[in-house]
Amino acid sequence: MVARLLLVEEGYTSYSYGAALSISNKYTVRLYWLACSWRNRGGFVLSVEEFRKLMSLGRAYDRIDNIVTHILKPSSAELKAHYPIWFIFRLEERAERRYICFKIGYQIDEAQRVKFVQQSWEFCRGLMNAAGGHVQSLADIWAEVDFEDLHSFMDKLSNVTAEVRIRRNISNVDAYVHAAMAVWQSDWLLRYSDI
Repeated sequence: MVARLLLVEEGYTSYSYGAALSISNKYTVRLYWLACSWRNRGGFVLSVEEFRKLMSLGRAYDRIDNIVTHILKPSSAELKAHYPIWFIFRLEERAERRYICFKIGYQIDEAQRVKFVQQSWEFCRGLMNAAGGHVQSLADIWAEVDFEDLHSFMDKLSNVTAEVRIRRNISNVDAYVHAAMAVWQSDWLLRYSDI
């Protein structure tokens, strides 16, 4: 299973082969593979049906509480305790369909973390200035953004400020951008991409 999930030619290059081999639970290996694959995006979203297919789950896992109790919680705990990359998850429901949203966490050197946070804030300042806004209007949202979400935060802010520059009829840029980013912050289905 490890060899199949971690084929370099299929694009899954950011993983520790030794770590993958040391994981004994087949579901944890698959979730490790997904976490490594989606690390740079901060997370990902799967419908419960897609998750069941990807994990090759049998009838014993028809109920979501069984998936949570026997797969998601143990895998999350094992990765967090023993590996440099892990995930937390949240169940969401939209239009009578259930989703599992995964947020990826990983260890990083503190100096690199501080440097990237500073660079990210300056990038956001540039985006807001170009749109006619002020980066300080996002300070409350920024304070709540986890390091792992900085890439997706900057992607979303890029999209929102590009829309502001195109539309030009937005009277209060700061309020508009703040509202859009607040929705992004609170909704994991918006924040992370579907696989």
